[in-house]
Amino acid sequence: MNLTVNVVRRAICPYILRKIEMHHFITQAALYKPNVVHAMDLPSLKHAAQIAKKSHAKLVYDSSEYWIGFMKNEVWQSYGDLTYAYVKDEKENIKKADIILTTSPTMSRKLGEDYDVHEFCCLYNAPVTNGMIPTAKVSETGLKLVFHGGVGPDRNLDGLFEAMAVLPDDVTLDIYGNLHPFYEEPCLAHIKELNLEDRIIFHGKYDYGEMLYFLQKYDVGIYPAVAQDGNFDVTLPNKVFDCICSGLALIVPDFISMQELMHQAQCGVCVQTADSEKIVEAILELRNNKEKLRAYKERARAISHQCSWEAQEEKLVCAYERLIGI
Repeated sequence: MNLTVNVVRRAICPYILRKIEMHHFITQAALYKPNVVHAMDLPSLKHAAQIAKKSHAKLVYDSSEYWIGFMKNEVWQSYGDLTYAYVKDEKENIKKADIILTTSPTMSRKLGEDYDVHEFCCLYNAPVTNGMIPTAKVSETGLKLVFHGGVGPDRNLDGLFEAMAVLPDDVTLDIYGNLHPFYEEPCLAHIKELNLEDRIIFHGKYDYGEMLYFLQKYDVGIYPAVAQDGNFDVTLPNKVFDCICSGLALIVPDFISMQELMHQAQCGVCVQTADSEKIVEAILELRNNKEKLRAYKERARAISHQCSWEAQEEKLVCAYERLIGI
């Protein structure tokens, strides 16, 4: 199948454009005579639907977030009318989509219940592996934990630090990613207060292309976030699939989407991350039970391909083929 992709505009916030400008944009986009119009997330759905209608094209809605879930988030509430406008757009336009792409089966089910829509294709936020097969080696002693991604106050890293303070000295934590400017000072002060400077190491910004290779040297990928809104419960972050494709065992929150993934994948455990004692229990279990740790890592290794972008790409191409009748 030969695909030609034209990116006509990445509209971060179409609401800031005047109506006359958006009308011109829609008219110009329709000149490409697309077979498929792909709306990248909710902010572009309304206008993508208009382009699809004008072009007599199929519409794909790439729903990477559960926007109704954001309504309980204080940050999104602060945006006021803009947040409600987005949700209104979804309600009015989601049924116009011929296929809805989501990041988890949980999200597909939830959107189906909310809007009575049924055509879904689930694509994980997965890394390109280039055929890499992880080693899935297990540390002979202790336990090597790793966290990667945005390092900010919304990740509940402080809860993880509290857990680290009562764990044996042979449990270490490496953190990859830039510290949020407003979080750096209190974060480092907390680590110093807990006397963990030798066991928690910050590596700063990392090369995404090298990520799968450096993650392999760890035992467990840990994601200690606590749900801030309904979006957390139904989406799956890319860091989970980065870890699976690197052959790591996982300790993740007990969000609905995570529970369903771990039940299927059998490569890690879900915990109540709001309780640091639960985090401690999960870490000790994998530190003290090398056979369980090895089984989780071997399972991650076994399913690494199906959790890679290469596998998701195949699903996306099949969705396009189905839409245009190939």
